[in-house]
Amino acid sequence: KCSLRRQQVAVYASALYGVDGSIRASADGFEIFRAGGENGSKIRSYPDFKLSAHARELVAFTRYVTDGVQGPTSAQSERDSLAVVEAGYKSASGRGPVDLRCIK
Repeated sequence: KCSLRRQQVAVYASALYGVDGSIRASADGFEIFRAGGENGSKIRSYPDFKLSAHARELVAFTRYVTDGVQGPTSAQSERDSLAVVEAGYKSASGRGPVDLRCIK
């Protein structure tokens, strides 16, 4: 008689291979496989992390483009930020103060 044995198979999205072993990652977590045979017996969860300010801006932009969700800043506030940077460059090159109302 033959018997079938079910085996859980993980599907990995990517893997990183090195001299001492590999890390295989999926959307659910990751496993570590060491070259000496000590392998991860379970899928480990990813640690919690906070997105950088730049990453949060990209997420907000993507949501706006795909879903029309207004982001945390407006085009006008971003334009005002750029005006401050531009005024700094003009002030540095002219060695004097620059009126932000004159930056266009």
